[in-house]
Amino acid sequence: MTLFSVILKNDKDETFSLDYRLKESDASLIWIEGAKKATAQKEIESSRFYNFQGQTENELDSLIVQFEAILKTLVKTQPQLGLTALKKNNDQALQESLNQLHRNFAHNHLIEKSISSENRLIWSEFNFLIHRIEVALLARRTPTKINLCRIAYSYKDFERFDIPEKCFEEFTLIKNFGDLQIAYCQVGRHLQELFISRDSEVPVEHIQPARYFSANAELWFGPDLDQIFAKKYEAEIELWFKNHERKFNSAGIYWERKDKALGSVTVANLNRTFDSLDEKRQFQKEIAGFNRVLRVQIP
Repeated sequence: MTLFSVILKNDKDETFSLDYRLKESDASLIWIEGAKKATAQKEIESSRFYNFQGQTENELDSLIVQFEAILKTLVKTQPQLGLTALKKNNDQALQESLNQLHRNFAHNHLIEKSISSENRLIWSEFNFLIHRIEVALLARRTPTKINLCRIAYSYKDFERFDIPEKCFEEFTLIKNFGDLQIAYCQVGRHLQELFISRDSEVPVEHIQPARYFSANAELWFGPDLDQIFAKKYEAEIELWFKNHERKFNSAGIYWERKDKALGSVTVANLNRTFDSLDEKRQFQKEIAGFNRVLRVQIP
């Protein structure tokens, strides 16, 4: 059993070790080899903490302030894009406004306009903040017994690997507290993301089914999502998919095919057990004292 650690850091230079055990699967072997290579050669460029209590900079109002500051900069430096202001009348208006801005981001990325070495980071933060706000909106409309917390991190100049056909079998909507999953590593929007935002206006060329793995990962610290949840959630997605099937088929996504890649792939589990929800809440609070993924430590 391969053990490794994800090391968190805070502004006081204190660290916190999240210890994991690698699963025995085809995807896990691909991911760990990529992680070894990335850890040896590259630095973790960004990490994002979602919905941890007490991290006020990640609360919805603060995220909107951060996003509007970046939006103002982009409007000033690239007025030809016609970026529009956020609509904040209600959550639905905010989501629709985010969808419109997200389409603009994906469009400019995919046609390789407006993105340059000089402004790449601000565009990346623009995209990340859209996702952060969407996650905060999802958390607000989804009552759960523990917060919908997760951590995502990515390497600088990360390498991508084609997903072998057999690994599409490993995509699932089931996940448990502490699971480490391979992060989506493409420019574009995948099926589940579009369902969450209910964005049926997205151009076909922006829809990008998962085709690659990388060493980038997401750490889930929300409620356990079991088979009962997964079955119900998949039925909801299927109904929405069928209402827009022609568009998804045009993007190469067919419901009956496993390479629609619904959900994500878990490659490692937290090497710790919890006996109650209170223990998980306490663990969330401990993690909330940190705000950066420092490194991945693989023996």
